[in-house]
Amino acid sequence: MWSTYIAEEPEWYGDSFSVQKILIWAQNNSFDMIEIERLELLATLMIWFTSTSNRYVRDTATKIL
Repeated sequence: MWSTYIAEEPEWYGDSFSVQKILIWAQNNSFDMIEIERLELLATLMIWFTSTSNRYVRDTATKIL
């Protein structure tokens, strides 16, 4: 259900889509000052993102990992 929702989201490139915002934030920030627990949560989320057939989400999450 999760993977299908991300793959089929019609407003993927809209301003309100939170998955896109998370990916952009993770790509553009340094992880040096982030606590290890938060990095583990981010890594878990990125692993979930790799399960989708949406190529942009999957490939970006893989690069972030």
